[in-house]
Amino acid sequence: TNVGHIEDIVVDSAHRGRGLAKRLMSALGEEAQATQCRKVILDCAERNIGFYEKCGYKAFERQMRLDLPCSARDGGGPCDTAAPTKRSSADTGTEAAQESIKRCKA
Repeated sequence: TNVGHIEDIVVDSAHRGRGLAKRLMSALGEEAQATQCRKVILDCAERNIGFYEKCGYKAFERQMRLDLPCSARDGGGPCDTAAPTKRSSADTGTEAAQESIKRCKA
């Protein structure tokens, strides 16, 4: 079954206050329905939760992630140039990611 995934919706500051984000979110919801998605998952900053709740989204569970070093990614494409927005105190970079992968394979 199809699942939509929305991440990092941002309207340039010069264009804010015009309802563009609401229209974009509405269009994405319509597209999800048209493609028969059973749900849409939204990743957002906590400071934006109120906006997304006004768009009909509800907080559900909690997302987790493992940031992998570039060499571990499929496709051999270029690495992300931006640093992760949040890192846990236990994350020490490549060594932590490699250790996590080993534990998952065990």
